[in-house]
Amino acid sequence: MWNEKVNAEAMDEVEQLRAENQLLRKANENVQQQIESLQQQIVELSDRLNLSSSNSSKPPSSDGLRKQNAVPNLRRKTGQRSAGQLGHEGKTLEMVEDADEVVLHKVSHCKECGKDLSDVATQAVSRRQVFD
Repeated sequence: MWNEKVNAEAMDEVEQLRAENQLLRKANENVQQQIESLQQQIVELSDRLNLSSSNSSKPPSSDGLRKQNAVPNLRRKTGQRSAGQLGHEGKTLEMVEDADEVVLHKVSHCKECGKDLSDVATQAVSRRQVFD
């Protein structure tokens, strides 16, 4: 009788363990499915982050502060100067005395503080000439 009681308790405990095992297996399956889903999301998001104007249709302005690798200079150094041939007499356009049109650009106010500079004497002059 005592033996039957122990056997019955042992059988109940075994059934409880089997039920708990079944619940844990289902929970484990759910966790595995969530892990796979999150891994897929990580791959999709990292692929989206790695897009730039060079490998997608995004404009260059969307690249942000990522610096593109510079294309290396493929020219080889020859040791020669980058100028005309030796002995060749160069020709330079000289400024003409009587220009067709003269445009004066006077400074009327300070670009920093906005103060009026119309009464201040000229301190520097810069001349340029455009050839068409």
